[in-house]
Amino acid sequence: MALARENRSAHDGLPPCAAVLRCGIAADGFGCAGLRRGALRRPCHPAFSAAGGEKMKQKWEFHGALCIVATALGADFATGRTLSAFYAQLGGAAWPGVSFAGLAFGLFIAMLSHLARRAGADDVPTLLRRMPGGPMGRGVGALFALVALAAACACILSAGHAGALVLPMWNAGLWSALAALLAALSLSLAGRRALTPAGGVLLGLMGLFELGLLFRAQPPESAVLRFELELRLRNHLPAALGLALLHAAACASVCAGATVRLSGGGVRPSRLGLWSGGLFFVLLAGGNAVLASQREQLLALRLPFVALARGWGVGGFYLSAALCYFAAVLSLAGVAYGLIPRKMMLNYENSTLQD
Repeated sequence: MALARENRSAHDGLPPCAAVLRCGIAADGFGCAGLRRGALRRPCHPAFSAAGGEKMKQKWEFHGALCIVATALGADFATGRTLSAFYAQLGGAAWPGVSFAGLAFGLFIAMLSHLARRAGADDVPTLLRRMPGGPMGRGVGALFALVALAAACACILSAGHAGALVLPMWNAGLWSALAALLAALSLSLAGRRALTPAGGVLLGLMGLFELGLLFRAQPPESAVLRFELELRLRNHLPAALGLALLHAAACASVCAGATVRLSGGGVRPSRLGLWSGGLFFVLLAGGNAVLASQREQLLALRLPFVALARGWGVGGFYLSAALCYFAAVLSLAGVAYGLIPRKMMLNYENSTLQD
């Protein structure tokens, strides 16, 4: 009885949810023996409920940004080809371009998310039907869908090329492309619960890979300079900003469907764009730092990151090929996740639950 009175006095003035947080198991101050099911069903204090809802929204916004950026990267980013074409050839002007690309990408994602919420759409087909602006708006939405489909085809080809490089088997590229397509469809049908951890793993591996290349890799001896026309863009700030805007717009078009799908549930478009732009900028800055540390020695290579990873031996080559394949699969999964109608995904989830 003394223990019960002590617990009751300790919880006086607190809402039931705060009492649960303090003692871990008791909601009404009677300890373990006094725990009742009805005590945990009491309505929580509005302040605690609002704080929990805000934290949940921030968590969903960060998870959505992981999916969006993982969809935007693709296999070309994992090989360094994108960074070499859009940033590294510009020399010192590449850093303003990287910053501007992160800002523009975040703004594009926020605008797409706001448009999806305004139209009340949770997938690309629904957004196309409700697109404001009449035929012009629907035409722009159809263009986004075509870009996403083109990116999906490119991801399938990249996965096939990565498999053909490392697998000693007949028609390795074809089988690798089919495996990537099946894996991407499985991830997209699983939805957020599969794409979020997969995107986090990809971004973490990409960051570690860039750090390893920056501090441990040696430049290949066979690298030469690019031809003279591309070297004229060195330190050209307008060209850097234009290429950065083009790259950000292309990446936003690729992940437009995933952005529409991830904009529901009370997600704030501004925060979703902020997280997406920040993660995009961090990965761009890391990759550009890798290429800038080698100066102009890697600009003639089609796969500069793969060439650098060869300095680690055969294991480095296989690691870069596996990362390229993983990036292609996730990009394809993100595109499919945005293009598949929500009704089809709900029917799939219901059938899996019944099984």
